[in-house]
Amino acid sequence: MRVLITGADETFLEILQSYLWDRGHETEIATTGLECMAIVREFVPEVLVLGDELLWGGCDGVLALMGESFALVPKSVILISENRHYRSLPLGLRWSIVKILHKPFRLGDLTACIDDANRTTKSGRAPYHWTAGAHH
Repeated sequence: MRVLITGADETFLEILQSYLWDRGHETEIATTGLECMAIVREFVPEVLVLGDELLWGGCDGVLALMGESFALVPKSVILISENRHYRSLPLGLRWSIVKILHKPFRLGDLTACIDDANRTTKSGRAPYHWTAGAHH
């Protein structure tokens, strides 16, 4: 599965990328909103893992741009956040988020979110909202 992971912490992104590559996912990383959109324009990932602290455009900016062109919308968007919840997202951006993963989280939580999102979109069922993480 093609996965794009975004966030401000490049070292953390590289750890996630390696972990997902080892599990058979074709994974790219982006550290800014501009870089994220450049990659999405080249290939639309099946899953976008979007860090809410994304620099230069932020996650809200990326979601807003994708909302203007449905050709750029991945099948599933998973938001990684320390404290954002679905209801705290602007109404116009909620449509694209299928999962919210709260920091800190286990790497297995991320793969479970990706697998669940993939099963949901393949089955044709509407996405559902699930929150995981916050393990101490």
